[in-house]
Amino acid sequence: MKILKLITLFSLSLTVMAIEYDQDLCRDKAIAFYQDAIANDKANILGKQFQLTTLKLARASLGESRGTLESTINKLAKSIDPNDPKLKEVDALYKEFGYKDDLKKVLSSMRTTSYWKSSQRFYNEDVSAFILMARAVKPELGLNSRDAAITWFMNSVSDKAGELSGKGSANFNRTNLTSRLIRYTGGLASKRSLTDSEIEREIATIKKDISNEMEKLHRGLVISLGSSCFNGIYFAGSCFYDRNFSDLLFSQSLMDLTKEINNRELQSLEGSITEQAGKYKFQLLELPTGKEYLKETPLSLIPPKLDYTSIADIRIHDHYWVNQSDVKRLEKGLNTLGDEWKIRSFHQHADSETYVIFDKKNSLLKIYYKNGRLKSSTPLDLKGMLGDEKQRGGAGNYFVHSYRNGVLYIQDERGEVRPLEGVNVKGLDAKTPLYILPLGKDHHFKIKGGKMHFTVKGKKPDYAPYNFSKKDSAVKKVRSVITNRNYQTKTAVTFMGEIDKRKKELIKMYSLTNHEYNELSKLAFGILGNESQFGNSKKYWLKEAVPFVVSIAKGNRFNTSSNSRGPTQIKTVPRKIARKYGVTKSNLEDPKKAAVATMGFLAEALSELKSKEKHHPKINSDNRFDYIHYIYMGKSSEITKATATPYKNIYFKQILKYNRGLEVFEKMD
Repeated sequence: MKILKLITLFSLSLTVMAIEYDQDLCRDKAIAFYQDAIANDKANILGKQFQLTTLKLARASLGESRGTLESTINKLAKSIDPNDPKLKEVDALYKEFGYKDDLKKVLSSMRTTSYWKSSQRFYNEDVSAFILMARAVKPELGLNSRDAAITWFMNSVSDKAGELSGKGSANFNRTNLTSRLIRYTGGLASKRSLTDSEIEREIATIKKDISNEMEKLHRGLVISLGSSCFNGIYFAGSCFYDRNFSDLLFSQSLMDLTKEINNRELQSLEGSITEQAGKYKFQLLELPTGKEYLKETPLSLIPPKLDYTSIADIRIHDHYWVNQSDVKRLEKGLNTLGDEWKIRSFHQHADSETYVIFDKKNSLLKIYYKNGRLKSSTPLDLKGMLGDEKQRGGAGNYFVHSYRNGVLYIQDERGEVRPLEGVNVKGLDAKTPLYILPLGKDHHFKIKGGKMHFTVKGKKPDYAPYNFSKKDSAVKKVRSVITNRNYQTKTAVTFMGEIDKRKKELIKMYSLTNHEYNELSKLAFGILGNESQFGNSKKYWLKEAVPFVVSIAKGNRFNTSSNSRGPTQIKTVPRKIARKYGVTKSNLEDPKKAAVATMGFLAEALSELKSKEKHHPKINSDNRFDYIHYIYMGKSSEITKATATPYKNIYFKQILKYNRGLEVFEKMD
């Protein structure tokens, strides 16, 4: 019985060896077929495939709103774990095909690459290495073996072009993928980036062409191999050499040919045609001309804003002054609505007439009158990937720019203009507000400072792909009115008067928004109450009169340099404030000096909070001002450790109490 079993196993092993031999023989014949087809590439598959790969990578860059492939790779590489098991196969491929670097070095170069530095720019070999990696860890990019093979092949071509014309020459750049890709992504100063729908159309056309040619090659392969490769026990019919396997063989053939390419002299490189010693003649597809995809001249725009005259409290001459608490109340009520209703309600109070709402989810474009009545609703035929990213339909605040050749062009708040394909709606006036509703649940519209903002709930690791509203640079004059008589001390009135007076200067100094300054001014008032009872605290004046008592109590003997000073008890005067206003710790008793020092300190605390708030899941852009006092008090660790609970904090409750005795009025232009 044992002898019979051994004989059976031996027979099976011989059969397997025969099958492997047949497989290798047929595989070699298939690769030879494809190498011959590549050498006599009458259909220009090489040129078309190189263009397709370029467009696919351009689409990936557009989705990330990156102007170069290098910046896209840089971002993606930082999210790749080098210990990912899927990358072991990639490392093996690097060694098999003779890449100069291993996986670790490739990842390192990807994280520091830059198109604008020739030493850090990615060339075809680098791109091929990236494609092999992206296939494993970023399958959604749709890259395949042919993409890796053609860039590897083209690396040899570009090397030859460099030898002929010099690295960095027009001929060299014409054969380098990243130099071609930048024509589509808006990386050049005069060019706008293509939208996803535009590049999808380019990809679909060339993909169909290549697919047809590859199908012809596949049929030719089946005929060339003959019955000997399909009737054996291993193959069990012609299904073994299906299209997918044929594509892999084509890619393998292309990779294997690079050595031969390297040994051949580049016979000519004229325009877009490349020829090497009578073989491998192919034509690079045309790039966009100098007149295509040019950046449009942006219109001068004034975003719509709420008309507050109906709730203005004070009118002085021709100017209205409105209480910020009333503004907050109005905005808070509007912000509880869903995005579409919020926009409609906003415009009932705003200073514009008609406006447009673009609903991607339901493929509708709606035009409304100021009173919220629907003027028209038009179904749309949308193309490409639809998302909230700028080049995938987008979301946020826009304006009608122009209408040409059946295409509506829109402009964002930063002056970038792009076509909104699939929107064939005539009769919209230039500068008409247009809102694209978001698909993502974490994106939304919010009314702030009298204007409509498109923003994100919580935090986002990358803001570049989105049309989030920019900081509002408008600065409105302010008047702080202390309404509680108990707080109307000479110190408090002088302190708040100085804060009002220095608003424009301090906003510029610390790059604050109008809204941020107003919120910090209220915090400063609350801190003034907490620390010195608005300058009337006996404890405060005792500390100022005999500072050494405080230093001794703190264990610093007679060294008073670390004492907190002034009515808001500042430990360190911000450098910018010291230089600009001559503030020192010794003159902080002056309410004016204390006012600018406190605002400077709070502005720096706000900046610190923004950098640390990622550690605290409860902090967001709506409530971050409730947490700033932790940094003011030297307790920033409660932010980083996520233990800060302001609504249970006695100090913060006191700030809120004092703020009820302060009203801030802004001048309406």
